[in-house]
This record gives sequence, structure tokens and C-alpha cells, in this order.
Amino acid sequence: MSQAKPRQTEPAPPRVPPIMILFGIMVALTIAGVSWSWQMLSDPTALPIRRVMVEGEFKHLTPEHVQTVVVRAVHGGFFAVKVNEIRDELLIDAWIRDANISRVWPDGLRVSIVEQIPVARWGDYGLLNARADIFVPPPEDLPRDLPQLSGPLGSEIEVLKRYEYIRTQLADIGLVPQAVSQSDRQPCTE
Repeated sequence: MSQAKPRQTEPAPPRVPPIMILFGIMVALTIAGVSWSWQMLSDPTALPIRRVMVEGEFKHLTPEHVQTVVVRAVHGGFFAVKVNEIRDELLIDAWIRDANISRVWPDGLRVSIVEQIPVARWGDYGLLNARADIFVPPPEDLPRDLPQLSGPLGSEIEVLKRYEYIRTQLADIGLVPQAVSQSDRQPCTE
């Protein structure tokens, strides 16, 4: 008589708990949702910029001019717009000393402008602000009622300080200096 070998049964594969399956599905859906949302929000046509609010005190510029420059520089929607590129575009204008751009939810940009304030003409074509920074606006925008200062490049601070000193000295007798210049070889002269 032959003996029958007992059948060996293979162990059943381990069962994955339903909660783990549900967790896996939730993770996959979350990743897909975030990916889809990111793709939609980075689309330049999604959430387009519709408002540009310009702030600042203006004498030589207008808010409309600033707004026009910003609108030309906007490429993309709320999340895709590159505020640093807009700022760089604004700073090309000689009358703009500084610009700050921030997003305003859901479709706006706030632009804060600090305009250059000239205190003197510098050389034939430029102007100086109170910090002795040279800026060169278009020739037709040069104010004619400012004192004329000149000197070699790099002497702006010294010449401006000398002008201020002479101005305070002459103020006591009711006079205002009209020009101060410094040559390459000598200190400032009137």
C-alpha cells in the first residue's frame, strides 16, 4: 500500500489591510491634485493681473506713466509674474530712485515708487540727488533753476558738501551760490 503524501498547501499571500489601500489611493490623489493645481496656477492665462495700483509722491513722473511701464512688463498671471523683472524695467527710468512691487490677491500688483529729487545739476547732462547720486534724465526734463555743480567723476559728494557749506555761509547775507566746480587738480571753487 502506498502511502499518500499529505498535500502541502502554499501559505496564502499576506492580505493588505483595506486601510493601507485607502491610504495609498489618498496619497496618489493628493499628488495628482497638487500637480494639476500647480500646472493650472503656473499657466500665464490663469489669474491674470487686472489691477496695478501705483503709490508714491510724483513731481517729474505720473502714476499713469508708471502703470504703462508695469503693464508692458507683466508677462504671466498672478503666480507666474516676475516682480523682480518689473522692478528692473522701472529702474531704467532715470527719475525712479527705487521701486517696490508686491502681489495683491487675487489679481493685482501694488507698485511703490520713490522718485528722484534733484538738488543740483551735475555737469552738462546730469542731476544730483541729496545722496550725491548722479542720474541722467532726458535733456528736456533737466530743471533750469538748480545750482550747477561739476567735477571729475567720484568727486560728487565732496562738491555737494562744498556747495552746502558755501550756501550756508552766504545765507547769512542773503546770497545763494549759483555754481561750484572742482577741477582735477584743485579743490572746489566758486
